[in-house]
Amino acid sequence: MKVNILGTLIDNISKEKALKILFSFINSANTQTIYTPNAEICMEAYKNKTFQQVLNEGSLVIPDGQGVVLASKILKTPIDEKVAGFKLILSLLESNKPISIYLFGSNSDTVERAVSSIKKNYSNITIAGYRNGYFKDEEIPLIISDINKTKAELLLVGLGAPKQELFIHQYKDKIKCNVIMGVGGSIDVLAGKVKKVPEIFVNLSLEWFYRLLKQPKRLLRMLKIPLFLYICIKKRIFGKS
Repeated sequence: MKVNILGTLIDNISKEKALKILFSFINSANTQTIYTPNAEICMEAYKNKTFQQVLNEGSLVIPDGQGVVLASKILKTPIDEKVAGFKLILSLLESNKPISIYLFGSNSDTVERAVSSIKKNYSNITIAGYRNGYFKDEEIPLIISDINKTKAELLLVGLGAPKQELFIHQYKDKIKCNVIMGVGGSIDVLAGKVKKVPEIFVNLSLEWFYRLLKQPKRLLRMLKIPLFLYICIKKRIFGKS
């Protein structure tokens, strides 16, 4: 079931169900897209209707953040649980099922470290290919050609939002992968460049606070979250945002 969060349609789905759908996508004959909007991304989509439409056309759109879950409750259309994009990727890697992956994003050193980490820890995963996320528009046909040559089943695109979603949407019909997923900073986490949030912060729904402690420069970005929730409250009370 889809839940409408200020115009962005989010799948109300469990982690287990999301993983099953991801595996079904990998076995699909058609290219499927997965987006992972958090509160910041939903706020950006609220302001940018073109971006919002891109998200709404995703094959699977999961609630990546407690802010999205809280917003759904404010709007009286509660989402059952947060489904973090990184946790979904991790569950896939740990599944022991053979999958071929192409990593696209971050800088050269980081993506290479992520590749090394996956090869070391997950023998079931084949790294079909990888490249950094810095490119000019004229390089895109060559990038797509390189991805297609690898015949990867899953393409992880870590260009940051909304760039990664717009890239996926624009080129999904040219990319020959079963699944294309926007993964934000997950490549950095896989590389060990950004530490996973400790479980105590996760259990208290304070991932945002931990990230802010580690990266104070995120403050301006995170100010979008209370604004987003304020707009949700306003919509619930007055029926308009």
